[in-house]
Amino acid sequence: MVFYVGVAELSVLFFQNGWTSSGLINSEEGVSYYKEGHETEYFQLKYNELGLGPEEPICVSVPLRNSTFQYVLYFKEFEDATKYITKMFCEYTSADVPPPLNENQ
Repeated sequence: MVFYVGVAELSVLFFQNGWTSSGLINSEEGVSYYKEGHETEYFQLKYNELGLGPEEPICVSVPLRNSTFQYVLYFKEFEDATKYITKMFCEYTSADVPPPLNENQ
């Protein structure tokens, strides 16, 4: 299973599984993926605006199963953040990761 995906592949993964998105990764609010009718269960990827330091500029938020709370982590590398959000989405929904858009990666 391939865990690293870029934003385009991440969107494909969510959209193919019936989720939608709002926002853009390069905007202040980042990008959020959610399922219509279940907006409290969302996955979010954004740049850290809390100022925890340049070491951890990327914030990932994932829903906790059977809870209204989110689990939040901070990453130094974008690749690590997308690997994590992909892994957690697949575990949360039992989804399969699509192959990379560019087979030469």
